[in-house]
Amino acid sequence: MWLEYIVLFSVAIMFFSITVMLTVETVHTTNSISRKRNRKENRRS
Repeated sequence: MWLEYIVLFSVAIMFFSITVMLTVETVHTTNSISRKRNRKENRRS
């Protein structure tokens, strides 16, 4: 029983960390894309 709980807990932590990393990467990429778009709009105007 304890081993099963430990395995489930470790898997949950791994999944949570992976999701956090992916979300952080996507946020950074979206911020860079939005910044590039803003720069292009500023140049056009």
